[in-house]
Amino acid sequence: MEPRKILLFRASLAEKDELAVAKKYFTTIESRGEIEQVRGVMCPPAIVIPRYAALPFYKELEIDIDLLGGKMINSYREHQYVADLQNWYPDLCKLTPKTWFRPEEVPRDHPGSFILKGATNSKKHSWSTHMFAKTRADVVPVMCRLLDDTFIGQQSIYVREYEPLQNLGMGVAGLPITNEWRFFILDGEILAEGFYWSEHVDYIFEEHDINVGDLFLGAETFVRDEIIPIVKDNIRFWVVDIGRHQDGRWRVIELNDGQMSGLSCVDPDELYKNMKAMLER
Repeated sequence: MEPRKILLFRASLAEKDELAVAKKYFTTIESRGEIEQVRGVMCPPAIVIPRYAALPFYKELEIDIDLLGGKMINSYREHQYVADLQNWYPDLCKLTPKTWFRPEEVPRDHPGSFILKGATNSKKHSWSTHMFAKTRADVVPVMCRLLDDTFIGQQSIYVREYEPLQNLGMGVAGLPITNEWRFFILDGEILAEGFYWSEHVDYIFEEHDINVGDLFLGAETFVRDEIIPIVKDNIRFWVVDIGRHQDGRWRVIELNDGQMSGLSCVDPDELYKNMKAMLER
């Protein structure tokens, strides 16, 4: 008997209609309290995919599911690999902006600009005050604002060298809308991909008549040939966001747990259909 695939789905954090699409392909429950009710389908060990539902008590959820005879698609150890930039940076340092894990380590004579973020999250919609530091002298003021933030302030603050990406427009607080793409990956294979900036897609592709193919050129090859071979043995279900540098190179912007990452412009039907097919191989 094939193991069951169960989606533990937190609808309050999901995109519109995503739950309805997911139900087409997976047995779906919507609260941790329902896990006990599916004990009967946990044997042989069911694969549980906590879509938006793994946090904040990831390790405890893994223990609960294990006791019921199931198995989370990503272990807590695998989740930790992508949850903190400090864990995956050594593996991808040649493909991603240079990063300092203590602000005081940034050279004082560094001529460039910087991006500051928490170990897991950033304040991109407060770009000009809580993310972008134009000079080395601006690093400390931006860091202080982040430390005062009730959410980011609980995380370690990292400083990344600012690399200008292909710019497509401007969002709130001077946030550059750039050529970035999100890829969902399972067992070393791409499930689905989409433009990162979902809230700006109409502005970018309709009002400015930009060719999607030109923006995407080389992106899939970069992910498949350069990123997946490095990351695939560290986590089963994950997301990578990549951006195209102004000089044409593709760069790794972020890794995330596939269980917790939003769709961006990824087609949910493509994502869940391909996920189901791959898990049933």
